[in-house]
Amino acid sequence: SIRGGNHETSLALARRAYALKPESEWVKKILLELEVKAGLWIDAVSTCKKITKPSRIRNKSNYKFQATLLYQAGLEAKNKNNLTYAYNQFKQAVTLDPSFIPGVVEFIGQLIRRKKVQKATSLIEKVWKNEPHPYLVKWYWQVVKTKTPIGRFEASERLLSLNPDNI
Repeated sequence: SIRGGNHETSLALARRAYALKPESEWVKKILLELEVKAGLWIDAVSTCKKITKPSRIRNKSNYKFQATLLYQAGLEAKNKNNLTYAYNQFKQAVTLDPSFIPGVVEFIGQLIRRKKVQKATSLIEKVWKNEPHPYLVKWYWQVVKTKTPIGRFEASERLLSLNPDNI
C-alpha cells in the first residue's frame, strides 16, 4: 500500500504491525515516516521517542529531527489552544537543539505569555551568543521593553555585544 500511494491504508497497517510487534525497529521507522507524511506530529513525536532512545542514537542530526517534530507538535497544540502542551513541546525542542531558531522563537513567545520575561531574556542572550538571528532582536526589544528608536538601538547594541564577531 505504500508503493501504491495509499497513505491511510499504509498508516493503518503500520499501526497494526506496531501493535503486534512493538519492538520491531523497521516497523517503528515506517510508522514514523507515515505519521510525518500525514502531519500527525504528536504521534510522530511519540514514535520517534520509541525509536531513538538516548542510549541508542546520539547524533546532531537525530536531535535536529526530534526538535523539528517537537516544534511541529507544539504548533499543532498551539493551534488547538492547548498552550501547556505547546509550551512543553517547544521547551523540549529548544533543549534538544538550541540552534533551531523557529523552536526558540516559539518558546520565547510562550515564556512571555507566561510572564517569564527574565527567562525569555536570558534565553535570547544565550542563543544569540552562538546563533544570532534577526527574529531574536524583535523579541529582545519586547522583553527589555523598548518603545523608542533610541531604546531599540541601545538594546540592539547590548545584544550585539554578546557576539561582536558576528556582523
